[in-house]
Amino acid sequence: MSALPGVLGHSAVAAAIAQTIEAGTDISVIQGPPGVGKSWLANGIGALWEEGGGKTIVAQGDQLQSHVAYYPLSLALAALARRWTSVGKDLAKVATAGERVVGTAGVVTSTAQTLSGLRPARQRARKLYLGEAEQSILFDLDRLARRRPLLIIADNLHWWDSSSLEFLGRLREPRMSEAFPFLAHMRVVAAQTVEPYQQTAHPNARDALLSRGETHRHTLSRPSREAFPAVLEALGAPPELPPATADVVYDFTGGHLALAARCASRLRDDGAADILSATNSDEFVERLLTDRISSLGSVGTGALAILQIAAVLGLRFRRKEVVCAFGGDAAEAARLLRTCRDEDVLDLSEDMGQFAHDLLRQHFLNAGSLEMTGIHESVSECLRLLRPGVYELRCAHAQHAERDRDAAALAVQAALSLEREGRSWHDLPAHALSAIETGGLTTIVETLAEGVAQFHRFEFSACGATLDRLPRTLPRSLAAEADYLRAMCLANTRSTVDREAAVALLESWAGYEEQEPELGVRLMQLRLFALTLTVDKGPGRALEGQIRQALMERGDFDEAAHDAMYTLDRCAASLHEPETALIRTREAARHFGPSPGDTVLRRPGEYYRCLVNLAAELVTNALYDEARGVHAQLEALVAEYAPGTFPRLDYPGTTGVLAAYRAGAIDVTEAVRQQREIVAEHRVSTDPFYVENALAVYLTLAGSGVAALEILDRLLEQLSRMRRPEASMLYLLSANRCATRYVLGDHTEAHAEWVRLSELVVQIPYVIRTYLIARHELLEDVMRRRDATSPVEFDTCLLDRSRFGPLWDQLGRGFRTPEVEWWH
Repeated sequence: MSALPGVLGHSAVAAAIAQTIEAGTDISVIQGPPGVGKSWLANGIGALWEEGGGKTIVAQGDQLQSHVAYYPLSLALAALARRWTSVGKDLAKVATAGERVVGTAGVVTSTAQTLSGLRPARQRARKLYLGEAEQSILFDLDRLARRRPLLIIADNLHWWDSSSLEFLGRLREPRMSEAFPFLAHMRVVAAQTVEPYQQTAHPNARDALLSRGETHRHTLSRPSREAFPAVLEALGAPPELPPATADVVYDFTGGHLALAARCASRLRDDGAADILSATNSDEFVERLLTDRISSLGSVGTGALAILQIAAVLGLRFRRKEVVCAFGGDAAEAARLLRTCRDEDVLDLSEDMGQFAHDLLRQHFLNAGSLEMTGIHESVSECLRLLRPGVYELRCAHAQHAERDRDAAALAVQAALSLEREGRSWHDLPAHALSAIETGGLTTIVETLAEGVAQFHRFEFSACGATLDRLPRTLPRSLAAEADYLRAMCLANTRSTVDREAAVALLESWAGYEEQEPELGVRLMQLRLFALTLTVDKGPGRALEGQIRQALMERGDFDEAAHDAMYTLDRCAASLHEPETALIRTREAARHFGPSPGDTVLRRPGEYYRCLVNLAAELVTNALYDEARGVHAQLEALVAEYAPGTFPRLDYPGTTGVLAAYRAGAIDVTEAVRQQREIVAEHRVSTDPFYVENALAVYLTLAGSGVAALEILDRLLEQLSRMRRPEASMLYLLSANRCATRYVLGDHTEAHAEWVRLSELVVQIPYVIRTYLIARHELLEDVMRRRDATSPVEFDTCLLDRSRFGPLWDQLGRGFRTPEVEWWH
């Protein structure tokens, strides 16, 4: 039997694509009508690429998902299936005289081998801080490639969404390969169906991609009637098939290879007399596909239903979503999926499924007995439970389910997700923008977006005033989003009154995670943050347990939920002893940090926060040298990205100076200099307390107590303008001011003030409060006896109290320079 690529005449096209791959980063586009072997050829070349040591990734467009941002580069992104290996071997056999001596296979494999042998280029530009979706895609590409040259097969390019088309174009820019060197060895082969056979979903974006650099187009045609018997034989039909049979199959299939392949299998197995007796093409396809499954009886009826649900979800789909939307017994649904696999309709992995060809997906979309609106409604409900944060996709299914009000609210939530990432809600796909307009929520989303921007600028009062402009009647989910933002502002003002108001507001949403899991858990997490500054840790620990249970229900399926469990670990110091918090924060940093071989971080912002907290907890545990090492990692991370990428650099900077000073790597004069730089470059005017407190302490230790008092007095005056400022910050500044006065010689007044602060220290809500209370009592005795009057002596006079353990080296100091963590 001849190899199919040779029978189809694909050898010349394969050779031309091989030359393009060898030359560099130009795009080769295989195009033609449906069913002529475009994907077949592209995947065969991908198999050759892997034979040479490269890695092939298939990114597949989907007609029903062409409006979903990044669909081909996220859910539809997959490694090359093993079943394509044989196609690569077939291609290797069909070298023609017009090719180079090594042939198509040799060119592709030798190019992959050459690139594999090159050392990765050095990063020459700062990394770009991309949106969460783009960052995740880049991470997946890097991890799938694993230091091998990457070939992306952009399949069904005519159905790609505009965001994916634009991003694929950016991946090929020199600026991106300078920042992410693995992209320099990336090659792209695309496959698309051309008009009039298929309309392009986003022609302008597609043309913009193909206009970047050189694009080489290769057109495939349907096999001729004369060549079709050989095609059927190559597809597995019995040899020496009667010409009349081949003619009938050709007439019914139009030469479509996916249909011809299934027909060839039937011809080999049972002669296929029933399908050949069809009166027209539609009846032929019905008998070839539907009747074969229907003949399985009740199993076939269930299989058709589950195929219809899968077809609504897309060419590739998550098995768990199909099972959920099916609504029956999970074991029965899994059995039906396996039946579809055995009938060569689906390819299945542990988590995913995929139709063998889009023609099959299109057929089974309408072959079952289920009503489409009802399927979309079931899918929408399943996504609410399984992947509640995919608001754009949920919006689309709500629209198809004719639930316009729900679709509009979900579109606004998708808009807020973009705004929280620092992107504009106007970047939403067209279907979501349309849902907002249709639902009359344009003014609502504009107001909420304005509030998010004000929060990011630490303009908490202004944000609250903006939210007050919202109408009193909102969809429940948007009322919850507004209260989430309002509570975020209240919880960050350092006012106890505001924090209590935030807790009360958030408690009114208790249980909402049952209705909206993603938003409900976000509200719970914010309430947990608000509870971190309460003395009684019982409610906070109970709430943390509830959050973890809520996340575990979908943690093995929803990556966002899995991440959120590690975010709880990152914030463990707010509820747990320093030793325990350190263990948990190490785990969080390991989860969000790079694994061996990774060059891209999936969530750089969260990894940054983990390193901030890890360095702080190492300082708390008096592991100063290790803290300096983590701080060096953090500084290297910040340096990889453009300035302004990461917020609140005053936090890690302050902890880094403290670790160096405690370790003896710098003296106090150098600490003053470095802390001044941090104040000058990174001070936040509405929250300068930690960073300037540290400067005041170093000034006192350096003998400039008068200058330190000026800073502390100003900070206390700013704090006093708040309603009931939080006890921890008030004590931090007041105690340092009192200690500074003491070492300046004002012993009597300083001691009297220290005694008065005894009422404040017991209100500190930190887990380490027992150490701070003990420290306060011991220093009161020092002040009463007028011991240790120099700044350094006063700072170290309690460190010989061994009964307090290793943490005492940091927590028992006379001056408080706290390690600064990120608790939300």
